Amino acid sequence: MKRLIWILALALILSALAVTAFASEKPTFVVSEPSVGAGETAAVTVSLKNNPGIASMRLQLTFDRELTLTGIAYNGEIGGMSQQPQTLASPATLLWINGTANSIGDFTLATLTFEVAENAATGKKPITLTYDPDDVYDLAEKNLDFAIQNGGVTVRGDGSSTSSSTSSASATQTAQPVTYTDV
Repeated sequence: MKRLIWILALALILSALAVTAFASEKPTFVVSEPSVGAGETAAVTVSLKNNPGIASMRLQLTFDRELTLTGIAYNGEIGGMSQQPQTLASPATLLWINGTANSIGDFTLATLTFEVAENAATGKKPITLTYDPDDVYDLAEKNLDFAIQNGGVTVRGDGSSTSSSTSSASATQTAQPVTYTDV
């Protein structure tokens, strides 16, 4: 009987450690990394991972000169409101706020549409996010500390493309503003 109690106690302790390890994963902003050919269009996502609950964020987006940002489509399914930046030039601002609730969990904030220059050199074209710690917070206005996993667009030299790309001659996308949704 004592052995059964020890086994159950050990199982309980191990499960508590697993929950603690899972909960300690750092919240992260993630920029995707599609691959396309020169002259093509790339869709790049900005996502949140391990998000404990966020109500407001303002992010600065800086990108390579061989990329032209042509649109930002915010995710309308997460509620809140977004605002298009004054300019799509680098650096551009991503702004989202929800004044009634924290949005919790993993989700895509926005999909960015980039045109790759016709004469772009092969290789990765970096896309970098930064933020002021006072610009990312929860509903109680407590600042949140997010890590950043920057991404970019890889220009392939073989003419093939992967992951969210289209020929610039056949596809155009304009940013669709997201309207306020009650939470």
